[in-house]
Amino acid sequence: MKVRSLVFPATLGMLLFSCQKEEVAPMNPFQYEDVQNKIGFNLGKPDSDNDGVPDKRDDCPSTPTGVQVDRSGCPLDADGDGVPDYQDQCPTEPGTAATQGCPDRDGDGVADKDDQCPDQPGTAAMQGCPDTDGDGVADPDDQCPDTPAGVQVGANGCPVDSDGDGVPDYQDQCPTEAGTVETQGCPI
Repeated sequence: MKVRSLVFPATLGMLLFSCQKEEVAPMNPFQYEDVQNKIGFNLGKPDSDNDGVPDKRDDCPSTPTGVQVDRSGCPLDADGDGVPDYQDQCPTEPGTAATQGCPDRDGDGVADKDDQCPDQPGTAAMQGCPDTDGDGVADPDDQCPDTPAGVQVGANGCPVDSDGDGVPDYQDQCPTEAGTVETQGCPI
């Protein structure tokens, strides 16, 4: 005859035993700890963060309430990137703390999931894309990628031409009156 124990919440402070005439499978040595961790009691052992792992064995004694932990009391990290799953925006793909646990193939600090150019280093302001001429328009959208520094550009990355005469304002002697290239943008 095997003895099966019934465990009640630790606040009752007792174990009740009942004898039953049935075969009970032998317990795995870690099973008791697993049950203990899942149920969240430690039979009087201090557990300051209430994660189910006694303080004496808890390598992460300040785990936030409700966070799943491993046997050592530390938050789970399924992808092994050092960013706990509860803080990891990509818990199944290794990443960095700087990208909230998400991968960043080009190393520009913009997570691939948010990066419009994941294979070319860029800036956060350009959604991870480069801006080679520094005009504020990301290279993939820039129709004039060699605009000189400091020149005002439109949404397409080309120099502004206020009067539409084909002479950009920065080269146009008469930027508010249509002219010709020969007259440097001034009317004839």
